[in-house]
Amino acid sequence: MVGLENLLRRIAVGTLTLFCAMQVNAQGAAAQGGEDDQELEEIVVTGSHIRGVQIDGILPVSVISSDDVDAIAPNSGAEMLTTMSQADVSLFEDIGSVDRASIQSARGDVAALNLRGMGSSNTLVLLNGRRIIQHPGTQFEGNVIATTVNTNTVPSRGVQRVEVLSDGASALYGTDATAGVVNTVLMKDFEGLTLSGRYGGAEGIDYTHRTLSAYWGKDFNQGRTNVSVSLNHFSQDGYLATEHDFSRSEDLRPLFEGTPWEGDLQLDNRATYTAWGTFRTIGNVPVSNADNRITTATGQFHIQPNTLPGCRADLPGDICMDDFGISRDQRLDSNPQRSMRPDLERINAFTFINHDLGNGLEFFGEAGTYRGVLERQIEPGWFAPSTTFTVGRNAYWNPFGREFLDDGSPNPNRLPGIDAPAEGLDIELSAYRTMDFGPRIYKVTNNSHRLLGGLRGEWGNWGWESAVLWSRADTEDRTNGISNVAFFEALNRTDATAYNPFNGFCNDDINGVNAVDCTPSPAATIDDITISAYRKNNTEMALADFKMSNGELWLIPGGYVGMALGAEVRRESFEEDRDPRMDGTITYTDTITGLFSDSDLLGMSSTPDFSGSRNIFSAYSELLIPIVSEGMDIPGIESLDMQLAARYEHYSDFGSVLKPKIAIGWHIIESLQIRGSYTEGFSAPALEVVNAPRIVRSSNGIEDNYRCQAGINNGLYADMGDCDLSYGVITPYIGNTNIGPEETTSYAFGMTYQPPFIEGMTLTLNRWAIEQEGIFGGIGVQDTAELDWATRLSTGEAYADVERAPVTQEDIDYYAGSGLEPAGEMLTINRRFLNLESRTTKGVDFGIDYRLNNLRIGDTKLGGMRIKLSAAYLETAYQNFTPLLQLIKDVSEANDSGILVTAAGELRGRDRRPAWRGTATITWWRENWGAGLFARYAGTVMDTSLELDGPELEYRHFMPGTTVNAHVDYRFRGGSFDGLTARIGARNLLDRDPPLADATFGYPAWMASPEGRYLYGQLTYRF
Repeated sequence: MVGLENLLRRIAVGTLTLFCAMQVNAQGAAAQGGEDDQELEEIVVTGSHIRGVQIDGILPVSVISSDDVDAIAPNSGAEMLTTMSQADVSLFEDIGSVDRASIQSARGDVAALNLRGMGSSNTLVLLNGRRIIQHPGTQFEGNVIATTVNTNTVPSRGVQRVEVLSDGASALYGTDATAGVVNTVLMKDFEGLTLSGRYGGAEGIDYTHRTLSAYWGKDFNQGRTNVSVSLNHFSQDGYLATEHDFSRSEDLRPLFEGTPWEGDLQLDNRATYTAWGTFRTIGNVPVSNADNRITTATGQFHIQPNTLPGCRADLPGDICMDDFGISRDQRLDSNPQRSMRPDLERINAFTFINHDLGNGLEFFGEAGTYRGVLERQIEPGWFAPSTTFTVGRNAYWNPFGREFLDDGSPNPNRLPGIDAPAEGLDIELSAYRTMDFGPRIYKVTNNSHRLLGGLRGEWGNWGWESAVLWSRADTEDRTNGISNVAFFEALNRTDATAYNPFNGFCNDDINGVNAVDCTPSPAATIDDITISAYRKNNTEMALADFKMSNGELWLIPGGYVGMALGAEVRRESFEEDRDPRMDGTITYTDTITGLFSDSDLLGMSSTPDFSGSRNIFSAYSELLIPIVSEGMDIPGIESLDMQLAARYEHYSDFGSVLKPKIAIGWHIIESLQIRGSYTEGFSAPALEVVNAPRIVRSSNGIEDNYRCQAGINNGLYADMGDCDLSYGVITPYIGNTNIGPEETTSYAFGMTYQPPFIEGMTLTLNRWAIEQEGIFGGIGVQDTAELDWATRLSTGEAYADVERAPVTQEDIDYYAGSGLEPAGEMLTINRRFLNLESRTTKGVDFGIDYRLNNLRIGDTKLGGMRIKLSAAYLETAYQNFTPLLQLIKDVSEANDSGILVTAAGELRGRDRRPAWRGTATITWWRENWGAGLFARYAGTVMDTSLELDGPELEYRHFMPGTTVNAHVDYRFRGGSFDGLTARIGARNLLDRDPPLADATFGYPAWMASPEGRYLYGQLTYRF
């Protein structure tokens, strides 16, 4: 643990070291300081391809300045983008679910940007005006596979500005820009050298960051050539979840004492897969001794400490056997073995080359690279439901094994006095976790490269530009694991080197809080079984474009009409290469039962290697028409401008589409403008949604609602909330070649007001609505289980996508008297990609930008200040019900079951969609001093995983969350330190804990950071 005093000392030492290094490099360098950082520049913002025109009055374009970026002090491109109130940024390093901890999922130094809650794949992310390649990893979003740009590939230092077009921009930048466009513009044409270093850490925990940045630029060839280079290196030391009270345990019940959810079992998220194994005899043969029956009637039993009630047969080491599965008291607490934050190293480098070729012709080029290496630990692995292991009757540790060994001696491990046959019984591992292997360590290496070259010039009144862009992204995910083949062999050895799953865990640490197995199998045996597995993915994008524009095409009474034309050819491809143990090359067969698995990695189902590609051709045109100008002296119309645009795109796998846009800007008076727009958009699904072969996955904790209903009818449970019958199931999916596109229609109406009586203030308001048709989605795994329940209750028939085991006598006994037809255990839930019903999303954005350049009290100058406030109000996000989801809703209401269909209906206020989001940035400067403050707010949302039973079903809500960052700067002018700027800053200045939530780490990762107050020091030297 690191105290505040120690942390401050480390920050001081770290920044002093950086300062000394800079001073050494500074000797003999000419100082370049003296310019005012607050000097404004002309900005040409995203929203039009017509050069030299002011379009920001027609479109709701906002600009995140370098001051805004400084105020938040981001450590990544993802953190930088949190300055947008309309944005939701997902950090994949935050393990929000067990699935995210799997090699099957996108993980590592990855973050996704989601504007307006429409999905990360509907936000177009640009760098210097052109596309960024999609990250090679995929993840499920809205029950369908989605791809996204990794926003951590965007540098967070050396940023000139970030332009955000929150209106639909499909007709201008690509039909997939349905939610908007975010364009990060980096500094270029730079002269001089700037070095910067930052060191910081969180109070009370050993969590530190280090950042080193360099910017260099120089003119050559008498100023005709400029080369600019930026380099940023970031590293962090991770820490375990045990550092925080709210995350140290998966059992969250103690945190909710004194609330209506006190003692609620929904808050106990500990795992049922533990080293206290659950087993079943092959053939469901019951076993008894002279005193009682050891197993259930179908041969099921588990291992437990003999201090727990129910022991039926003693085993060595103060443990025993009991029938059925483990009790809640034996569940595994995984959080003590999980990294809260990973170890991480990130490098972003960018080079610009601009060269004047003469005669109005210019060459421009970019070369960028990114590398992120993330390493973290998670709990030991467990079995996937699709894989079975049998401990044969001849296996050394089988307690129901043969009576005599091969040498004729008595079997020392067979339980005495049991009625198992002399040749013994085979035993299946039903649920088991390999705790004696220790935590799994995974390392994910992401690389991305970008090369661009182009020419721009003039042709008469036309300006033109053409470029070729190539980009490739790779990810390699490596993890330690267990070979199924080797594990099966070790289980069935006939000597003491065999792996022993019957020896329990720790009697004095039943739940694994100390994360150490007290009864490990031999180290040599564990080494024989341990392997390393990988997953390698890559995406590639090649793009060529040509665009031309004329801001003075022809003159009409309102002024010059501007026009832009352009075309683009783009190829996108992806490739996935799995370890031979995962792609079906190396397979596993349980030679006792004959059951086969095409995966040889414990706990992981197989995924075949596959690839896909598509070609896209697009062409666009844009007109900017000044209908009325100031000089026309028309009452009530200072000016009236119209933007017309259309874009044609042809997808090699989805056909052709033509989408329009119209926008109007009307200055009623000089200080007041209103605007409106209409836009249509189109999105093709991710390549994997179309091309994926049949891929088998598994999900844990899926509640069997139909079985719960039988228990309710029999009086075993009070209601659905009281039932905790959850299981692991196989969840295969396959690409859908018949899935259709997603189409959107966007409307926006807004105003801008600059009060003439308040100099420097701008007020903005933008009301918007987006209608989506054919949304990419699917029926969730739990929703499908609920659909089986609803179908059986309403029609008496099973739902086809839920496959169950044959009905056993135990099932018949359980369902007796419930009035329901007996059903076996859920085994498989098939997932399908489809187009959902329509969704309507509406909201209002508010903004205040107030710049005061000459603050003073009397004759005392106080410097300048800029205040920027941004708020986003989500009015509605209504997802229409599919017929299947409507059935669940109807049956739930008819039976007063309290099952909430979270995938449809009003989505506002659920999960990641608060009604209100807001940000505030305040920057101040006076002579050598500067300061900044940034605050981010997220409103109340419903925690749909935590319900409260009563006369009316009630769900818990997160408390609103506010995070405040602040910094103070001092810039040295003249003397030995001329050009040096020193900063002290704090993130989460108020040291607010995140809101509590029924989540993996006890808080909503999308809403807040866990680490508390974070202090840092920074030195920047400009030569």
